[in-house]
Amino acid sequence: MSEKILYALYELIYSKTPSDVYSGWTSILGDYSEYSIQTCLDEGTNILLNDKLQKILNREATYFEPYFQSSNFYFLSKSVFEEMKNAGLGSYTFTIDHSVSFDSNFTRYINDFLNDSSKVTTDYRFYNTIDILLKEDINYDYYFYLLENYENVYLAKGKDKKTREDDIGKFYKNLVNLELFKSIDKNIYKSTGKIEFTISESEAYIFADEIINGFYNSHRGKEVLESTIVQKKILMVMIIGMLIVGMKSKKSAKNKMPDFIKYCYDEIGIFYERESRIAFDYFENKGHYQIFKYIQRGKSHPQLKKEISNIAWDFQATRVMERFIIDNDKAEFSIPVFLTFDENLRKVLGKFKAKGVVINKKESSIVPYTNSSSIDFFNKKGCSTVLDIFQDPNNKKERVMRFNENKKKIDKIIDEKICELYSIINRA
Repeated sequence: MSEKILYALYELIYSKTPSDVYSGWTSILGDYSEYSIQTCLDEGTNILLNDKLQKILNREATYFEPYFQSSNFYFLSKSVFEEMKNAGLGSYTFTIDHSVSFDSNFTRYINDFLNDSSKVTTDYRFYNTIDILLKEDINYDYYFYLLENYENVYLAKGKDKKTREDDIGKFYKNLVNLELFKSIDKNIYKSTGKIEFTISESEAYIFADEIINGFYNSHRGKEVLESTIVQKKILMVMIIGMLIVGMKSKKSAKNKMPDFIKYCYDEIGIFYERESRIAFDYFENKGHYQIFKYIQRGKSHPQLKKEISNIAWDFQATRVMERFIIDNDKAEFSIPVFLTFDENLRKVLGKFKAKGVVINKKESSIVPYTNSSSIDFFNKKGCSTVLDIFQDPNNKKERVMRFNENKKKIDKIIDEKICELYSIINRA
């Protein structure tokens, strides 16, 4: 990342008004005019949201988990800036798109909702969420569900033929049920509260087939699968590191953090801002992280690996939403949301809410930022030098080489670190 982008990011992190955003954006003009900024502000917005978007961004009354920290949005790019100058700020209308990603947990609830209502929770937030889904035109993003199940269903090892076929059948049936759910006549539901499908079950099977084949067998789908699974394995190494450092000693959080950063440097060659802040919070507040509750004494190596793999998929959810922002060519402004009834996943998604993103669609890159820089965050936590090893320009060549080498042997690293974690958990 260039120094210009880093400087702009620092300005954007602490921006409060449109003029602050403009200042940050102009600092990356020139050769960087392909960059756009999508951010949340305390005051001043140029994005007006309709009632539907306001509803799905209300995380308190529903199970929608927005990617961004608020709904007070501001957007800026070179093309938009030129058009705003010509048309006038009040005359320019942005095109806005949204996506709702979901996990396997959500599809199981939909299956129960359609087939066995006795299993459905009576939680008002559940019914409020379902009510919004049935009344509004929702853009579902299948990426996360397809990615998660490709590994857990199609690539899963150690299963006999019948178990594998049963798992594929359940995965397939969940997609069919989702297609039926999406087809429920909104007008009839709004006026009578009754559920009536607008497609047959056989048509739903055809649509499910098209979704599966269109993703798993397409060139783009295969690219995304490959890169996402590598990314998820990197996250597994980081999560194992959090657990090892967290359980290994009784040091304070600020004294554990250098150990975790050194672990990331040695075992991967990179650090992730989001996971590093979550690691610090975990060291400080272990009891808040029920997502780790199944990492416990008595679990075998394969069981621990499976649990950590599942947790890594949860950590991956945010990156899938970022993929929507990058890939979306239907609108200038993208609002991704994740839908899950899993409270532990919701807590993880809520730990690092993006204030904004710097996007370069030409290079398919996105840089998220929150309300404070990592340098300032760790300074306030009493570990100001923790990131020095990654900021030293003299280490850059070695870091890149280390990362590229470790990616090639990531499975071996995972197995070695699982063994280390197993020993720590089961020590006398």
